[in-house]
Amino acid sequence: MRYRSPDLRTQDPEEYAKRIRTNPYLEEVYAHPDWIVVHPTPERFAEAWASRAQGCERIHLEIGCGSGRYLTEWARRHPQDAFLGLELRYKRLALSARKLQQRQLSNVLLMRERGEYFDEYFGPGSLDVLHVNFPDPWPKKGHAKNRLMSPEFLLRFRPYLRPEGEIRFKTDHPDYFAWVGETLRGLSEYRVLDDTDHLQHSVHAEENILTEFELLFRSKGDPPIGYLRAGIA
Repeated sequence: MRYRSPDLRTQDPEEYAKRIRTNPYLEEVYAHPDWIVVHPTPERFAEAWASRAQGCERIHLEIGCGSGRYLTEWARRHPQDAFLGLELRYKRLALSARKLQQRQLSNVLLMRERGEYFDEYFGPGSLDVLHVNFPDPWPKKGHAKNRLMSPEFLLRFRPYLRPEGEIRFKTDHPDYFAWVGETLRGLSEYRVLDDTDHLQHSVHAEENILTEFELLFRSKGDPPIGYLRAGIA
């Protein structure tokens, strides 16, 4: 059985009090129960997800949703769809929940969870879009095995996509972008639909939804961003 973070509020109140003094966002995530599942289990997810998934047209999963700008805007533009955002950092979850609450978006759920555990919450053939924006590129030699968009992950994820399902990927790391493109083209289960190593100067720029990272990049030289969209073969 894998490790799941304990709810220190009830299990160790003294330790919880210490932690919120150094990280107030730890306390804030519990103030948004309508949008955040802080200690997810399949049962807790199913209960929170039922109202969002019922009657929706497409189901989106964003791994590493950050502070929620990208996820929130997608959900606003596509109210007929349901969105799950996974994130580990308390501050980012709290900031995401603030955005959702301000806009009263009822088609989004956030969970404090790692992306590789997606299959604990979804069954095969149940997802339409996977969004992965600016994941850790693990640039050092020998660290590529730690990358999220690995051949192993992509093959494991494939059965969970519906027939018209797709993967959307963005990164500012050229080597990672090239590596992911080569990986997808080498897998018979996928086909690359769109591909540009300079999103800002491409035909996709107008419809691109900016993440917090992209806004930061614009103030620091605006480096080229790689964008790729892949479907199933």
